[in-house]
Amino acid sequence: PGSDLDTAAVSANGRWAAVEQHDGIVRVWEVAATAQVRGRFRAPEGARLRAVDARGRSLFSHAEGFWRIDVAGRVEPLSQGFPARVVSVRADASVAVLEREGLLYWTVLDGSVAPVPFTAVAAAGAAAFAPDGSGFAVVDPVQGSVRLFDAASRRVVLRASAPDATAVAVGPSSRVVVVGRQDGRVS
Repeated sequence: PGSDLDTAAVSANGRWAAVEQHDGIVRVWEVAATAQVRGRFRAPEGARLRAVDARGRSLFSHAEGFWRIDVAGRVEPLSQGFPARVVSVRADASVAVLEREGLLYWTVLDGSVAPVPFTAVAAAGAAAFAPDGSGFAVVDPVQGSVRLFDAASRRVVLRASAPDATAVAVGPSSRVVVVGRQDGRVS
C-alpha cells in the first residue's frame, strides 16, 4: 500500500513469490499462504529483483554484482566485483547471462565459478531463458538478429533475422521462440 510495484518474480517451483516496490521494499510470500508475508526487507541500493529460488531467497543484480537475500533479510553476496549488465536469469535463480564489453558471460550464481565468456555480441537487447532452463535467446539489435543457445553447451542452435526485435520469449524445451517487434507484431 502507498507504493507502486516495480518488479515481481515467482520461483520455478511455484512455491514463492516476491515483489519489489518503487521504495525498495521487497515482500516475499509463500504462495500457498498468500495472506501472510514470509519476508520483508529493503533491496540493496540500486539493485533490481531478478528471480526467486526454490527456497524463497530473492536474487538481486546491480552493475557491481549479485546478492541473494533470504526471507529473514540476510544478505549473501554473489559474484561481487564483476561489473556487467544482467541480460537474463534462469527461472530457478541458479544461472545468469551477463554482458560486458561486447561479450556474453555465463555465470553460476552460487559464487563458486567466475563468469565464463562464451560469445561476442554487438549489443545484447532482450533475452530470456526457457522455463525449464534448457536454452536461452538473445536479441542483438545492432546485428538485427535473435540467437537461441543450448544452455548445456552454450552453442548457438538457431539464428534468425529480426531487425526490429524488442522482446523475446522461449517456450518449454526451447522448442518455441517468440519475438516481439517495434511495430507490435509477434513472430
